[in-house]
Amino acid sequence: MPLSAICHLWTWIGAAVAGVGILLDLSDARKAAAKKRNTKRFVDTVPYRFMRCPNYLGELVIWTVVLLSGFGSVEMVSGRSGVCGHSVCDVQRRAQA
Repeated sequence: MPLSAICHLWTWIGAAVAGVGILLDLSDARKAAAKKRNTKRFVDTVPYRFMRCPNYLGELVIWTVVLLSGFGSVEMVSGRSGVCGHSVCDVQRRAQA
């Protein structure tokens, strides 16, 4: 599998994880709707059935993805990767030669 395909794979994985984080972060609307129906009842609908504060977990996931994507940007700007100190461009040039 070429290196660029692996990079694209990680891009899609990161996008999927960010999507999950966004969905969890939007759980405030579900809580507001459940509280509007019955103000006295404890909210136990999905995702609150599985975790106490899904919006905080969503925020944590989103900012973790932002942090990890920032590492990729630094790698691209500096021309060095964390693995063996070779840039992605150098590895691709060697593979083509």
